[in-house]
This record gives sequence, C-alpha cells and structure tokens, in this order.
Amino acid sequence: MAFAGVRTTANAQAVTDEQVRQTIDQLVAYLYKTQNDQGHWDRKAPEDTGHHNFGMQYGGMSALATYALLASGQSYQHPQVARAIRALKSFPVRGTYVCALRIHVWNQLPDSFQDEMRKDLGFLLTCLKQSTIPGKAKAFSYGPGVEGWSNSRTQYGLLGLWEAAKRGYPIPNEAWEGLQRHFEGTQLTDGSWPYRASGDPEGTVAMTAAGLTAMYIFRDFHHAQAFQSPGKLLDYPIQTRINNGITYFEKHWQPDRDKPGRDKSFLGYHLYGTERVGLASGRKYFGGKDWFKAGAQVIIMMTTPEHGFATPGASAYSKGVVDSSFALLFLTRGRVPVFMNKLELPGAHWNNRPADVAHLARWVSDTVEQEMNWQVLPITAEPEVWLEAPILYLAGHEAVELTPEQEAKVKRYIDLGGLLVTTADRGDRRFTESIQAMMKRLYPLYDYAPIDSDDELANVVFPIGPSRIGATTLHNGVRHLAVHLGRGDASWVFQSDAHTDPTPWQFMVNAYYYATEKGHARLRLAEHFVPKLRRKGDALGQVTVTRAQYNGNWNPEPAAWEVQSNVMHNAGIAGVNVNTTDLASIGSTDAGLVHVVGTDAVTLTDAQLQAIRKHVDRGGIILFENAGGRGVFTESIVDALHQIYPQQRLRPISLKSPIITGQDIGGIDTSTVHYRVYTLLRMGDITMPRLLSFNFDGEPRIIISSEDLSAGMLGQPIWGVFGYSTESAQALITNLTMLANQRR
Repeated sequence: MAFAGVRTTANAQAVTDEQVRQTIDQLVAYLYKTQNDQGHWDRKAPEDTGHHNFGMQYGGMSALATYALLASGQSYQHPQVARAIRALKSFPVRGTYVCALRIHVWNQLPDSFQDEMRKDLGFLLTCLKQSTIPGKAKAFSYGPGVEGWSNSRTQYGLLGLWEAAKRGYPIPNEAWEGLQRHFEGTQLTDGSWPYRASGDPEGTVAMTAAGLTAMYIFRDFHHAQAFQSPGKLLDYPIQTRINNGITYFEKHWQPDRDKPGRDKSFLGYHLYGTERVGLASGRKYFGGKDWFKAGAQVIIMMTTPEHGFATPGASAYSKGVVDSSFALLFLTRGRVPVFMNKLELPGAHWNNRPADVAHLARWVSDTVEQEMNWQVLPITAEPEVWLEAPILYLAGHEAVELTPEQEAKVKRYIDLGGLLVTTADRGDRRFTESIQAMMKRLYPLYDYAPIDSDDELANVVFPIGPSRIGATTLHNGVRHLAVHLGRGDASWVFQSDAHTDPTPWQFMVNAYYYATEKGHARLRLAEHFVPKLRRKGDALGQVTVTRAQYNGNWNPEPAAWEVQSNVMHNAGIAGVNVNTTDLASIGSTDAGLVHVVGTDAVTLTDAQLQAIRKHVDRGGIILFENAGGRGVFTESIVDALHQIYPQQRLRPISLKSPIITGQDIGGIDTSTVHYRVYTLLRMGDITMPRLLSFNFDGEPRIIISSEDLSAGMLGQPIWGVFGYSTESAQALITNLTMLANQRR
C-alpha cells in the first residue's frame, strides 16, 4: 500500500536510527579494512616491551576492535573475527589494558573460550597493586612489576573484573573493597575524579565517568543486599558520592570534548565513558541533553569510510582503530531498544531498590536473546519521550502524591499505548492504595481485577497460574493499561537478583512480549509516536470525523484519532477535525464519518436508533468497530440495527468500492491488507479486508468491523489484539474518512 512510507518519514529527528545504522556499517567496514595480514590491528611492538607503557599493552588495539565487532553483532565465526580471536589467543599478555579488554572479548564468546577468561582473570589480579590512597585501597598499574596507577588504568582493570564476575567468576572481596576505597579516596570535593591524585589534581569529565562507573558497579553488585529496607538509599554513603559525581558530570558534560579547551584527541574514549555512565545510571539526559543522540550526532558527523571515526589531533596510536572501536561500541550499545523506563519522582522514595530494573532488564534480555537497555526518566519529561520504552515502572513504599498535571502525564503515556507496571516495596499498602486511587481518577470506567489464567500476560511465554501471579490489572477492553505486582516484594526480588521463585521474572518476560507484540521492540531512535509536522506550501483540505458517545465504553483508545489525524496530515491527505457528539444527536449534525467504538454488548435507545437512521438517510456513513476485536460489541449493534432495518443483511464490501480501492477520494489501495500476527495465528493467512456493510441505494453506509481498527490507528505493538496492522488500519480509516466527507 502507498501508505507504507508515511510512518518512516513522519517524525523528523536531528539523528535518525537509519543514520546510526549506516554509521555502524561504516565503522565495521573500516575495522575490517584496517585489519592486517596476521588478523589483528596492533602495530609492531617495540623491542623493549618490559616497561614501555604501550609496548606492555601490545594486543590492546586488537582486543578493543574485536570486542567492538562482537558487540556490534558480528559473529565470532565471521572469517575476519575468527582470525582476530586466534591472534588474540596467541598474544603474550603483559599489561592491564590489553588483559581487561581481552576479558571483554572472552565474555562475548561461548563457554569453550572460558579457559582464556580464567587465565586472563588470574593475570589481571596480579596487576592490582596497593594504591597510594591511605588505608587498604587498591588500584591498577600498567602491569606486574610496574609502579604507579591512574584512574584510567584502574577503571579498565575494574571493568575487566566486572566482566568476569558477570560470567560467574568469583572475585576476592579484598579486590572489590580495595578498589572502592581507591575511588572513594580519589574523588575531589567538587564531585569529580582526576587522572591522578598527586600534586594539584584537576577533575575531568572522562575520569569522572570512570569514577561514576566504578561507584555504580560497587553499589549495584557489591552493595546490592544493603537496600532491603526501603528508604536507605538517600543517606547511603556510596549514593552520596554518586550524587556528587553526577552533579559535576551534569554541569560539565559536552558530547564533543572531555574538558573546555582540550582538543578532541580523546573523544572516542570520552564518549565510551559517557555511554557507560548512561547505561549504568539509566539516565537519559546529561546537562539537559539526550546523551545518546548528542554523542551519536558527533560520531555521525566525524565518520568517513576512508578514516572511520578519526578525531582531529589524536595521537598516531589512538587515531583510527581505537577511536572507531570506541565509537562503534557507543552506537551499538546505546542504540538497542529500551525495555523499561523507571519513573523518577523528586522528593519521593521512587528508587529504594536502585538496581531492580537494571537486573530485570539484563535477565529479560538474556531470556529473550535481545540486547536491551533501561532508563530513568524524570516526571518532567514528556510522555511521548516515555514511550521510548513499552513499559513504565514505578515502585515505592509510601503513598504516591502526584499533581494533576503529573497524573495527566501518566494517563497520556498509557493512552499512547504504554503499559504501567507498579509494585509496592515491602508490600506497603499506602503505595498500593494510592496507585489504585490515582488510576480510578484517571480511568473511572475500569477497575483492577485479577489476571485470568488464559490471559496473554499469564501465558504468552511462561504459563503462570493465577495463584502464582498475585497481580491485578486494569484493562480497557482492548489491552492492559496497568499491572500491579501484589505478591511478595517484587522490587526486592529484582534488586537482590534472587531466582529461587522464578515467577516474578517469568511474569515480566510475559509483560515484555505482551507490550512488544511478541518481541517487536523498537530501537531507541525509532519512531515511537507520530507528531504532526509543519507543512509547506498549499493548505490541506479539511475533513470531519464525529466520535459518537453513548453510555458505555465508547472511548477505550482516546489517542487513536490523534495519531490517525497526524498521519493523514503528514501524508498530505487531509487535515482532520475530530468532534465528539452524543450518538442520539448525530442525525442533526454535519457529522462527516461517524465512528462508534465499543468492546461490550450495548443496548441502543430508540433515540439513538432514529439518529442512526436519519444520518444514513442523509447519505452519511457510520462505522461501528469492535475495538480490540475480542468483544461482542458489533454483534449487539447488528441485532439492534435489525430493529430499524429488518430486511437488511450484512455483506462484504465490494472490492470495487472506494473504501477498498481508495480511487476518486484521494485514498489508498487496501485491496491487500495486513493483520496482526495474533490475528493470523487464529484466522490463517488472509490478505483481504473483512469489513461488512448494510448497503443503501447500492452504497455501503453502515460499516461493521468486528476486527480492531483503533489499536491499529494508535500504532503500538501490543499482543492479544485481534485486528489489522497499523498500516492497514490507518489506510482503511483514511478511506472511510475521505469517502464519508465526499458524500457530505
């Protein structure tokens, strides 16, 4: 259908996912192009490799490039990657950087490479020395037998230990504790970290990224068990250090330089450090900037097929391969879908368990074999930004007190297709009751109810019986709007990374598959909402749509027509004016297309039936839609219509109708349509529209859609909806709208 291209062009951004993908391809090609005949990227090592700093790190460039290629999705069986891995295995390891980076490579590979991981971990621990910081602090030197440390070497040594720990290798407690003391001892009073602590140290953004990354590792791994009691995080010492570091980072971070006045020699290193802090903290913004978009824009502008990401002024050693590898890691690790947003509520205990969503995102990613990130988003951000993740998470142990404006943002996110997941820390009733009260204010027609055993949330992947779920859900008849995890203390299960009872973890995998239409998670910079774009040139013709209101669930998807209107506007088809009128009044208005939506059986009044007759007699078109495609709304409508049209019978709309062809109305060819996968699994492979009609004077004027159109118009990937794909739903609605207004 011609409508297909509208969504991809509707949301103009400074940086697009397509630009990121193309740049990733350029960087991958550049690394392959610069690989030497021996299968690696390192220059010839100096003769004296015992104490020469870079000589000790021989193999580091190759380890970094190989890790970047693997992280970008290149297979370890790719001939050039396989050659690089063989070369890495052959290198004699003499330094901290190369050893730590090589551990990153082994962690990307199957278990058959774990002997290499084990050997490198043992060597890396020999590089851990007594720090000059008082106490039992420890730091990394360039390698065994070499004195002196820096926070750069120490962060990479720590990252190597962290990679091994994630693979299950035990790290001595004295290593964690010594490294924590070192980073605590080197943090400056302004919250920053320097390269070294001697003389008159000056903090930099890149070294502050190193310190913050270390603090997040210590907090979320070594101190994870400290936060069982809600309310402890705010005054926890390591969190205070993180807060001070973030304050400095927010104030000084820029995407294109490590510090004012410095050239771009260390830009790749700087951006990769930024990404680590962004992913570890979950923060989307630094200094009011979306760090991934801003950094990606710099990389895109400075990458060429000939030179990769080559920063001006970079040293011969770091130029090209190293910067390109860092840039590739930044783009590939930051580009992946965002699984869940954690809602930040200033002044509230929204983050009692700071690693709960991080652990959950990692486990779900591993389970569904799809790399995903998570984010912390402030309540001040716009709901359209929240929509980058299909799930919004909110936890706490006190009553949630939002302003009306903040509550409206929560509703806006849900209306746009998001799923709200809440859980009370320690099962605190104050939190639960406040959430229930808020949702009742926002959605007075719906009540929380237990999840049925045949519900998609209970069985889309893992079959979970109702007694094991302990969750309640708010459903609008089309989809789940909100889920409350009420059994046990789910956020503590996630924070403590406990898997004794797999139910909470399995349920969240089900929630992920439900909210992404079985794993169709959108990439971070993909289009999550279609805004109305400014148009140049001639003004569009205007059309009218009337939403018919009645006593029932007449508006389950309040944002569907907003998205539909934006799509038609952006495609240059028409400007859409959407009105709401009581169903009993449609016969006396210039209604255009009348759209009547429902999910449950309804009984129409005589006044409503007569208004329908009057609208049809005037040549108007009215669409009755069974939103969600699973209720009995349209069945009850057909029964009611037979009261005023006893001789009429439903028939398929002719394939020659403008509703299908789009001809002569400025519409779209819908003779071939697409359905949601959920629908095809139950109906087989069908490609024809299933609209039915009552015809008058040979024309279809009462249209019946037993399959969903509203969720399709909304445009979010949701499992369990029986109806048309987004593209086809929007195209069919476009044709109905244009035809109805032509007949006015």
